Amino acid sequence: METLRRFVAVRGQAMHGAPSLQTETPIQSEDIMRHSVLTTSLAALIMAWSTPAFAQEAATASEYDADMVLVTLGEDEITLGHLALLNEQSGGYFARLPEEARFPALLDQAVTELVLAQAAEANGIADTRAAQLAMDVSRWRLLASAQAEAVFDQGVSEADIQAAYAEYVADDASRSEFNASHILVATEAEALTLIEELNTGADFAELARIHSTGPTGPNGGNLNWFASGAMVGPFDAAVKEMEVGEVAGPVQTQFGWHVIKLNDTRSTPPEAFEAVRSQLEQELRSAAFGEYLDAMREASGVDISNVDFPYSALESVTLSED
Repeated sequence: METLRRFVAVRGQAMHGAPSLQTETPIQSEDIMRHSVLTTSLAALIMAWSTPAFAQEAATASEYDADMVLVTLGEDEITLGHLALLNEQSGGYFARLPEEARFPALLDQAVTELVLAQAAEANGIADTRAAQLAMDVSRWRLLASAQAEAVFDQGVSEADIQAAYAEYVADDASRSEFNASHILVATEAEALTLIEELNTGADFAELARIHSTGPTGPNGGNLNWFASGAMVGPFDAAVKEMEVGEVAGPVQTQFGWHVIKLNDTRSTPPEAFEAVRSQLEQELRSAAFGEYLDAMREASGVDISNVDFPYSALESVTLSED
C-alpha cells in the first residue's frame, strides 16, 4: 500500500500541478513544499597523441565478439569488449566525433590508458595505499551497481501490475485533493490569538492578508488545489482530518505555526491502466529491490551502530603513504 500511496502522490502532482503558492520563489521558505530523486558522473577522458598500427582481417558483423583481441601490450590485451565498455562510459564523447575517427580514437584512448597503467604498476604505484583504496571502492561500486541492476530488472508479473492497479483504483483516499488556506506566523501564541479572533467572527482571508508571513498572505492565504501527500507531513496530516469549512491549528512545521482552513475537497477519477502501467511497474520493481536490499543487509549481520566518528575526521585522513 505504501508503494501505491507514493505513486498516487507523485502522479497527482504531475496531473494537477502545484498550488499557486508552490510556484512562487518564496515558497522555499514555507512548509507547503513538495517532497523532492541517482546521479552519476564520468571520469575525465585521458586524450592520447598517437594511434598504434594493428593488423586485423575484415570481419562481418556476425563475427564481432567481445573477446576479439585488437592489441597486445606485454601480457595485457585490449579486446573489442574493452573498447565497447570504454565507449559506453564516455558519455557520448566518441559518438560526437566524425564516424571515421571514432574507432581509431577509442583504440588510441585504450592504448594510452593501458600504457600508463602498466607504467604505474612497474613503478609500484598500484601497490600504494591510495591506489589500493581506490581500486577497492571502484570494485565495490562496479559490482554493487551490476547486482542492483540485475535485481531491479527482474521481471514483474502482469498479475502483480494488475493487482497494483486494482489497489490504486480502490484507494479513493489516496486520490483526494484539497483546497485550503493558511496563515503562517512565527509563534504558537500568535497562532492562538488568530484562532480566538476567528472564533469571534473575524474573516480568515483578511487575517491572512494582515498577519501571514508566507507568500500567499496577500491573496488571503489560499493554496488552491493540491493532491494528497503533496504537503509536508504535519500540514498534510492536519488537512486530512478536517471537515470542509473547519479551521484547525496551531499546526507546527519547520517553517513556523499555521492556522489552516479547509475550503473544499474532491476526489479525482483513476487514470486508465495503460496510462499508469509503466509507473506502477517501476514502483513494484523499486519496492522489490528495497526488500531485497533490506534482507541482504540483515543477513550480513553487520552492525554499524557503534561506529561513531565525526564527518570532519575524513578531512584529516591521509591516503598516501609518508
